[in-house]
Parts: sequence; C-alpha cells; structure tokens
Amino acid sequence: ATEVIIKNSTESLDNKLKKNDVVLIDDMINWASAKKSAQSIYVILGEYGMGKTFSSRVFASKINQAHKNNKANPYCIYIDLRDVKTIIQTPTQKHSPSLENIIDDVLQLSDTKDVSSEKIIKDSKQGKAIVVFDGLDEKLVHYDKDMKSQFLRTLLYILNQSSQENQKIVLTCRTHYFENLKSQNSFLRDNSRFDLGDDSYRAMEILPFSLEQITEYLDKELDTKDFNSVINLINKDDNIKTIAQKPLMLKYLSPILPKLISSKSKITSSKFYEALIDDSLNRDNEKHTISKRHKKQLLKEVAYMLYNEHSQRISID
Repeated sequence: ATEVIIKNSTESLDNKLKKNDVVLIDDMINWASAKKSAQSIYVILGEYGMGKTFSSRVFASKINQAHKNNKANPYCIYIDLRDVKTIIQTPTQKHSPSLENIIDDVLQLSDTKDVSSEKIIKDSKQGKAIVVFDGLDEKLVHYDKDMKSQFLRTLLYILNQSSQENQKIVLTCRTHYFENLKSQNSFLRDNSRFDLGDDSYRAMEILPFSLEQITEYLDKELDTKDFNSVINLINKDDNIKTIAQKPLMLKYLSPILPKLISSKSKITSSKFYEALIDDSLNRDNEKHTISKRHKKQLLKEVAYMLYNEHSQRISID
C-alpha cells in the first residue's frame, strides 16, 4: 500500500518535504511503544481526505493485535467524534457532552458488550488503554471559544493528571482549523489544569501525496492507456492535481477520470464531483425506488437540515 507520510507540525505548517519526514503508522507505533515518555498526546493534523481516519483505524487495529498477542500491552478504543452528540440538552441548559457521554455514544453503535465507559476511563488513566478521538474539528466548529476549551478539557480528563507517564491518547483534527502554528500550540496548551508544556504532545501533519505516490497508486489501478491519459491530465491541471494529492479523493478519481477524458468535455473540479455523485448513484441503478433526480434533491435537503441542526448524523430511531 502507498504509505502516508508526515512531518513534525511543531516545526512548521508548510508543505515542504524535509529529510526527517516519516511514515505515519511507524511513528505512531514507536510513540505508543515508548516507555516513560513525556508525550502523552499524539495529534494528527491533515486536510479532508488525507487519511487521518484511515490511519487512526490502522493504528487501533495494530495496537489491539499487539494486545491480543500479549495482554500486558495496552488495548485501543477508537472513537469517531462524528458519532457523538454535539450538544446535550436538559430542561435547564445546553452543554457539550461529558467524557462518559462521548464513550457511551460510541459503545452503543458497536458490538462491544463487555466494556463500559467507566472501565475505559480507568484503564486509560492506568496506561492500560489508548483512546483515539478522531475528528476533533467536527465538534469544535459548533462551539464558541469557552465551549471549545471545555470540550478539550473533557477529552484530556481521560488522562491521570497527577502522572501522565505511560498514558497515551490520540487526537485528529483538520489542519486548516488552526490559522497558524501559534494558534495550534496555544489551543493544545490552553489549559493550566493539565500543565501541557512543549513536550506534552507530539503533533504531526499528514503531507499530500507526491507525484511519485500518485503515479504508484494509479499504475496499480488503471490499464496502460487510461494510466497515461490520467497522468498527463494531472500534470497539466493544477486543480485536478490538488484533488489527486488527497488519498481518499485519488481513490475516487481513478475510475472517473478516464470516463471524463473519453467524453472530450472540459474537465473541471466541479465536473469531477458531479461525475462522482452520478457514479455512486449509477452503481445502485437497479436498487432505485426513488429516481436519481429526486435523490439528488433529497441529498441537498438532508445536507441543509444537518447543517442547520449542527449535526453529522440522523438517528434511525
């Protein structure tokens, strides 16, 4: 598989390759394995589609496999913050979810029956569990400044504040949530109760795919004719190249671009996204009970409703 490359985000937020850039999963495993490390928090930064969620899941899988092989190793709990309620409404007030609320929301969506939020919190404080909080920005974008700080404090409460040695948590967040390096550092350290210093966390930014990585991926996915035409287009079109540098979008690009090229029409990023939606709907062509035209309209309405409700999901209950 094409590897996800990262750089140390505490050094800079530019996209220039440096000799100390490393493979993300390798770096995470090394961090998790380090004993008596002051870096109890690992922060993965990256734009949409760069591989934050994929890498977090791979990391969790590897940690749990190591735990299966040796129970002395910590286990890992993966929490997708998109599956967590943004606001808890009571008769008297609104507030962000508690740590127990966050974990319980995710446990309810899983098949895990033999673990509770209380046990996970206890195990984390004792260094027996590593918790991954994926999608921090998905929640912060809905909060004011005070609620943002409160939500971060809530997540950090999973650490034992008297001694963070051998305790580990992972946070992921979109890079553009922070305007610059100063705002990133200020937010992550903005809590004297937790005494976050320069060495308390390790922040790494996922780099865009290089042309070499794009070429490697497309060579495996396309035949020679389609490969040559797609690579030529990517080299000529900066907008398409920017899309292709994101692993998730490259996955979507590879089957769609050859069709757009053969159509002889002008290819733009909006044409690509339109073709992506059409391709998704066409794959379920025989299953449609609602027309594709009405499905597109329905998707717009649902997106607008979720935006107004500050939510990322619709309950089936």
